[in-house]
Order: sequence, then structure tokens, then C-alpha cells
Amino acid sequence: MKKIIISSLIICFGFHMSFGQNTDTLFIKSKFKGNIDEYFVKNLRLSTEQLIHGYKGKSIISFRINEKGVLDSIEALYYSDIEFGRKVTKLVGKTKNMWMPTIQNGDTIAYRYKLIVEDFAYPEETSGKDLSLSCKEDAEKLLKNKQYQSALVAISASISLTPYRAEYYLIRSKCYKLLENPENAEKDYHTYKSLEREIVGEII
Repeated sequence: MKKIIISSLIICFGFHMSFGQNTDTLFIKSKFKGNIDEYFVKNLRLSTEQLIHGYKGKSIISFRINEKGVLDSIEALYYSDIEFGRKVTKLVGKTKNMWMPTIQNGDTIAYRYKLIVEDFAYPEETSGKDLSLSCKEDAEKLLKNKQYQSALVAISASISLTPYRAEYYLIRSKCYKLLENPENAEKDYHTYKSLEREIVGEII
């Protein structure tokens, strides 16, 4: 029987924000000239062996877009394996002249961004469901049933597995609020707002 392969690519694009940075200034982040999701889907390929046997790769790339909109610095912050890290870093490097400059208060500025790329394939026998999404769904059900502490545990598991999804922090903020923990509720809400600003999108 022929195996059915489930293959997915997740791309998250955000900028690095240091604590204390003024988020009230007019900030327009750099934009890719085209569709960055389609760029990676087209150019990042898994090997036949990886597709057959299953594979999960992740890489976090830091890069700077200067005031002219040119990518002039790149660094791999994390990679699940060297080969996957090299592939992603090379593809990011090829986008050197494919960005619009960052604008703050009407002026173009140099700014450092992060790109998170995940690629995975599952054979038919293996479930490809995102575990963090399963925990999030559990948390939402528990919230409806007013099981706030259990919901907090479930959504915290989601955040541990996938810490860059904004909606998870919004749900946990709600849990903390219902558990009368305003300090942590406010902290998670601020994280939610920051990620909403940073992350461009995901492809699953």
C-alpha cells in the first residue's frame, strides 16, 4: 500500500523587541517584496527519505534590514540539524534585495528581525496534528466549563510547545484574570500585543 505523506511548512516572521522599547512610536516594519510564505514553500524542499520516514526541522534566523531595505547581516540562532539550518540560512540570504525598509516616526531605520521556519512531514501512520493546538482546544473547553486552573495548565503546555503564537497568551491572560492573578494576566496580555505586532503569519 502506498504511503500518504503529510508535509507542512510553518513560517513566522517577527522583529526583536527589547524591554523598555517605546511601542507607542509610529513603527512600520519591513515588508518582503512578494509573498515570503510562497518563497519558502517553493524553495525549501525535504528529501525523499525525509518524506518517506517522517521529519521535523526547525530553524530560527536573525537578520538585519538596513535603512535602505537591504539585508546586510544574518545569523542562525537555532537549528534542529545543521543541514536544515544551512538550507534556511541560504534561502534567507538570497532575499538580500527583496525587502522594504523599516520606518519609525517617518524615518527609515536599520532593524533586526527574526524568522522562524518549521518544516515537517508525517507518514500515513503518524499523526501530524499540532500538539500545541490540541492543548489550546482543551484549554478553551475547560474555560467554558469554568475549570480555570486546569485550563491554565493546558494553555501553558501550548505556550511551552509553541511560544510564538499570540493567541495562546491571550487565553492564558484570561485564565489568570479569572483566577484573580492580575499581575500575570497583564504580563501575558502585553506579550500577546507584542507578538500580534511582530508575527506576520504562519503556513501549516
